[in-house]
Amino acid sequence: MVAVDSNAQVWLFDAQLDKPIARNLADFPELISLDRAYFIATQNGKKGLLDQSGKIILPFEYDLIHSGSDGYPTPHFLLTKGRNQGYYNSASGHFFPAKYPAFEIMDSLGFVEATRDDGKQALFAPDGKQITDFELEYVYRFGPNLFVADKNGKKGILDNTGKLIHPFDLTDVRTSENYAVLVKDQQQGLLLDNGTLLLPIHFNYIEGAGKLAFKARKPDNAQLLYDRAGRVVAGPGNFDIQTLADSCFRLSKDGQMAILRIDGSFVLPYSERSIHFQNGLCIVEEPGKWGLIRPDGTQVLPFKYDLIAFAHDNSENAPILLGQQGKYGYLDLQGRPLTALEYDYADAFAYGLAAVRKQDKWGFVDTSGHLVIPLQFRYAENFDFEKQETVVLSDRGYVLIDREGKITRDFPFDTP
Repeated sequence: MVAVDSNAQVWLFDAQLDKPIARNLADFPELISLDRAYFIATQNGKKGLLDQSGKIILPFEYDLIHSGSDGYPTPHFLLTKGRNQGYYNSASGHFFPAKYPAFEIMDSLGFVEATRDDGKQALFAPDGKQITDFELEYVYRFGPNLFVADKNGKKGILDNTGKLIHPFDLTDVRTSENYAVLVKDQQQGLLLDNGTLLLPIHFNYIEGAGKLAFKARKPDNAQLLYDRAGRVVAGPGNFDIQTLADSCFRLSKDGQMAILRIDGSFVLPYSERSIHFQNGLCIVEEPGKWGLIRPDGTQVLPFKYDLIAFAHDNSENAPILLGQQGKYGYLDLQGRPLTALEYDYADAFAYGLAAVRKQDKWGFVDTSGHLVIPLQFRYAENFDFEKQETVVLSDRGYVLIDREGKITRDFPFDTP
């Protein structure tokens, strides 16, 4: 939709239909098009709102009209007249006159918050109904159905009708994607975004464990793991919990480790082992053997290796280092070989390269397993993270090389 000046006449013109579709708009010298549906126009220094047919939707009496706030565009319009603001929802047709110092659009549904001269706030529903008194000091959205509000220095929870779900007796509310931790007198509880109080307020600490579970610590420091239905998955007990996936967890206690499913069953029962998790994989070290599994127990590599390690890099896609019977190589994160077990030594990655040794010659491989700097040095170290250079021992002595293997300078001492 565009505005076209023709013989000093301004018309709304549909470029797709290639024809004018609205009346003469010469009286409106400034037009701002809004996604083919509305125009903010100026007449005699005042703003008004037109639809695509040129019909006046809001009269020319506003100092400013702008579409949406905080990421909520049309059909939401904030209206400024003098020092006050109003609100218009073009989807529902509901209109709030500009009689309050501030309006804020709370969500895409059309809930708004109005602020009076004394700083007190109230909530209005999309149909224009006022659902709270002007007694709130601050209010913000929590999930699709709830609001967190401040009143007299305390926080409470309201639903979309303004009903009080939890009274104003909270010292803090920590909201997350689908839950909120309620804090009262240094104790904590957990509220789901559907309004269900999953855990009462008598825990020392609560935090999420993936999308499906929660960790909670009791006053006696015993820890529990709950699912979203409030069922105890693990505990109570003194153990540590690491989330491996939304439905799998690593438990550690008394020098033993286990992997637990969200239903309470074990992928690996407690045993003297170490479990290292990264990039969706678990390196498991049993006494005298190493294996590689996914958190759900799917085996990637059997438990027969002398070493499996994440070859750390400054990226999340660094390969896996594998060792068996004194030979080393690399795998990708799907467990596919990038190199054979052919090297007598293999280092971790730094800036995409790793030093390797074979038959007393050193070179460098990239994260694809390709030998990009040939086996030619008598010694080599991994690359420096800042300078992206490294020291190697060549036939002419210790030198610095760049990532292409080119000598950048000699060190001031001879080959031993």
